[in-house]
Amino acid sequence: MEDFEEMEMPTPCIHCGELFDLNDGYGSQKWYPNTTFCVNCYELEKGEIKMDEEIEEMKEELSEAIDTVRRLGGRLKKTKVGIDPETDLETLIIKAEKWDGLNTRIENIYDLSPEGSKEDQGDLYEIGVAAARAFGHL
Repeated sequence: MEDFEEMEMPTPCIHCGELFDLNDGYGSQKWYPNTTFCVNCYELEKGEIKMDEEIEEMKEELSEAIDTVRRLGGRLKKTKVGIDPETDLETLIIKAEKWDGLNTRIENIYDLSPEGSKEDQGDLYEIGVAAARAFGHL
């Protein structure tokens, strides 16, 4: 009984069951509205409320990002290229591979890479043909 803390109005916490002085308690905002509970449970609830607010902010940011992607995707659909990023992903990948292949072919023509051999060397005509093939004109 020596460690007993004298309290004016001892009250059990509705959340954890610990005794606390009613004057030292805090009002619950989320778990038990219009109810007072202990300091420890108040801190836990406050942390949860803060996390909920952060989650809501992230949801709003994500929603805005999705709207931006849809809006810009719509612009891309209206361009001269006529590519719909949602349905033409494979086409975009193939074109990117052709660009990479064109770069490699030009390196070989100019013999800029260590792998280039004398057989791969060519002239501007060869570069033009490689570019036309990459762009789908040949």
